[in-house]
Amino acid sequence: MKLQYQAYWNNAARPGQTHESPCPEMAQGYLDWINQFYTGVYAAMGGTPDPLKDPSGTVDGCYYNYPDSVLGTHADQRIDQAMWLYFLDNFRNNARNLVDIKRYWDPEDYFHHPQSIPLHSVEKSISPFDHSSESADPGADRCGKFLRGCEIPRNPPSPHLLNGR
Repeated sequence: MKLQYQAYWNNAARPGQTHESPCPEMAQGYLDWINQFYTGVYAAMGGTPDPLKDPSGTVDGCYYNYPDSVLGTHADQRIDQAMWLYFLDNFRNNARNLVDIKRYWDPEDYFHHPQSIPLHSVEKSISPFDHSSESADPGADRCGKFLRGCEIPRNPPSPHLLNGR
């Protein structure tokens, strides 16, 4: 089972300034509440829905279509932890895995965002979610890139994309 946690509020920002909340204390209060609730629900599993730490077999990781920067990003060097929760063994461990597919179809990492599938391999196999590291971004939130805006791709399109092939 995968659950989705959300909190909504009106930040009452002026038009064109929705990224700047006039009430940052209110926004932080909502983010703190949803983060504490989420961590509390999965406290027995270390604070995240890690299927390897769930003796009941109920949880099945996280749902990828709602990115959650608190789980880990490229910037905080915890992307493998987030990818494990999203994709389990399909991330790196299976013979046909997402890292190999990303390397084949997007070798220049054109489709890059804070939680995109990485191109680089890791020496160790990713299985248990490592809860020991803290987020390098103390202002991280459960809304992830939606509150911060998307990252612009670092690399220009490859020539075969420009030629229509």
